[in-house]
Amino acid sequence: MLDDLISRLENGDENAGPFLVSLVAPSLHGYARAIAGDLSDTDRERICELALERAVRRIDRFDPTKGSFLRWLRTFVRHEAGNWRRSNHALNELDENAVASDVEPEQLPEWRNAVAAIQHAVQGLSPTDQLIIDLRDREALSYADIASRVGATEDACRQRHLRALRRLKRAAESDPELQRFKEGGVSDGR
Repeated sequence: MLDDLISRLENGDENAGPFLVSLVAPSLHGYARAIAGDLSDTDRERICELALERAVRRIDRFDPTKGSFLRWLRTFVRHEAGNWRRSNHALNELDENAVASDVEPEQLPEWRNAVAAIQHAVQGLSPTDQLIIDLRDREALSYADIASRVGATEDACRQRHLRALRRLKRAAESDPELQRFKEGGVSDGR
């Protein structure tokens, strides 16, 4: 039945698409839950929708000699989950509201400058490196969990994480605003 629907879809039968989607969607939702368990159900459903839309548009590229149709679809889910994480992760939310509440009012501009410098340094990293840092340092996930979510090996994730942290450290050492924090905090405004 699956092969028949794929064939019909490749031949331009628009009615085959919804049937194909209804047949494979439960499996893809389960897969999305496995690789993106920390995301909400709504986010995972949207990831699956985007993956299915992209797969249906590219159905002519499916090659059954390279693997099963579900395996092919899972690659779309992995890619969409990565895209989703890159465009929606928490490092983008760093702003002046993250400033500690015990900061003296005269120090607030300096703290805001430091936050802007941190944002700039983080934005200098690749989206995948930003995601790996977020998952490792904020979410405290293991490298194995990170690897399954970004579609890389555990060793590659470990290497990317360490290299990204080194780049951030170099950025902090070359930025006057961040250097002040490294040396013990902001001035008292005098």
